Amino acid sequence: MDENKDLKTPENLTETEKPAEDTQEITQPEAEEAQTAVEAEAADAVADSEQDGENNAPTEQDGETAALTEQDGETAADEAEAVQPVSKKKPILQTTIIISIVIVAIAVLTTLAVRLFFNNDITGTWHLVRQVQVMDDAATSDEAVKTLDVDYYFDFKNDGSVSSTIGTVSSTGTYSTSKDENGNSVVSINNYDVLTQYFLEGDYTVELSGNVFTGKKMTFTSVSSPELSYEFESSSYKAPKIEREEEFTLNDDLVGKWSYSTGEFNLVYQFNKDGTAKYIEQAMSINPYTYSYVNIDISMSGIYTVNDGSVTISYYLLEQSNKDITFRLDGDTLYINDYPFTKDGAATVDQAQTAAAQ
Repeated sequence: MDENKDLKTPENLTETEKPAEDTQEITQPEAEEAQTAVEAEAADAVADSEQDGENNAPTEQDGETAALTEQDGETAADEAEAVQPVSKKKPILQTTIIISIVIVAIAVLTTLAVRLFFNNDITGTWHLVRQVQVMDDAATSDEAVKTLDVDYYFDFKNDGSVSSTIGTVSSTGTYSTSKDENGNSVVSINNYDVLTQYFLEGDYTVELSGNVFTGKKMTFTSVSSPELSYEFESSSYKAPKIEREEEFTLNDDLVGKWSYSTGEFNLVYQFNKDGTAKYIEQAMSINPYTYSYVNIDISMSGIYTVNDGSVTISYYLLEQSNKDITFRLDGDTLYINDYPFTKDGAATVDQAQTAAAQ
């Protein structure tokens, strides 16, 4: 039993022989010293925060963060300086495109404004109501001439051509513009009047007024006879409707464009499958008033009806009228009123006449 006296039990161990407490446990003085260090670091953080203009007091987490070592603080500061927000610059190309769009828009608006309000160009379609004296076949000899208000539609094109249309009959001529010594606009026109059979030609001063909203107007005043003037209004042409008197029957032999030409004049008949037709006459003539040679270029649009050996072309002048022609087909030659016509240049007139003589 005496052997048990040598055993070291917790009860009989001396203070120096007792095992040390867990190494993780901090002694009271060390805890107080650490707490003091934390509080000092927190105080320094608060002072720095106040110096930077921050109004919020550090939270408990801020205090714990303030306990970082000096080395960690310097590393974090270096990283903060390295990571700076990159300023985004708008591409120069985008700005250039926007400027270009604005310039184009201004140019378009300026052009539109000029056309709408300040357009002094005579090109376009103009309506003229003109008093014309015509022969009245139904009247007595004393009343053979009567005066009518006739609707003309003049179309001035950029290529220097001008056409005047009454109903579905048109006459094409030429015009040019210039300035007189006073700076006034002057138009020189040469156009054959299909109704009165004389030429509308000469020099006229031009005055334009109005716009597309109030209505554009144009005045022609004769240079040689200032008392003679014409008042036009900007308008659009609408062809009058031509009524068919008989049911249309297609004749395939007639369909196409047929031409007859000599050195003095050209004639063209065009017959379409839908029953429409066109007649063109081009010739040289003498103006009975000026005795000068002038070109005549007349076209007549309408519908056609085929009969036994004849064709009736219906058109509109002052009223719906008819033009009757005879025809016969001989090989590639179509004889219209005994004149040999060739189809789409299939043969020349000389060749057709030679073939007919044989």
